[in-house]
Amino acid sequence: SSDLFPLGRGLPRTNPCSVAAQVVPGCAVTRLELQQPSGWIPREVPLGAEQEIRVPRQFLPQDPTVANPPSFLLPLAWLVRIAARSGSDAEATASAAALAARAGMASAGDFKQLVLQFGSSALPRLAAWFAFLEKSQ
Repeated sequence: SSDLFPLGRGLPRTNPCSVAAQVVPGCAVTRLELQQPSGWIPREVPLGAEQEIRVPRQFLPQDPTVANPPSFLLPLAWLVRIAARSGSDAEATASAAALAARAGMASAGDFKQLVLQFGSSALPRLAAWFAFLEKSQ
């Protein structure tokens, strides 16, 4: 579905964090910006008229009372785990340094800062989504 739905189903099936850690928060922010006042987040989002005409009509409407799988939280949880353990756990510190290098960051500390900044800015929307999931599921 990636050619029809550029945001895919949350994030790609492989762990994108292992390729480009700096991309994951941006993808999550894009997803969270689609959040409705109820906390619901649409699953499939063709962006623009050109993509919309390529999507079969039956897939365009979505039911805001039905929650979508929270799959995009998996890469975020992975990043947060590494960032939180970085500095106190040798394996996490090495992972953070490797992710930072792939992302063109100077250090594991820069990686940790990116993840913490994202987490603090995304927390209100994630809390609203959790409340929606708890209510609707």
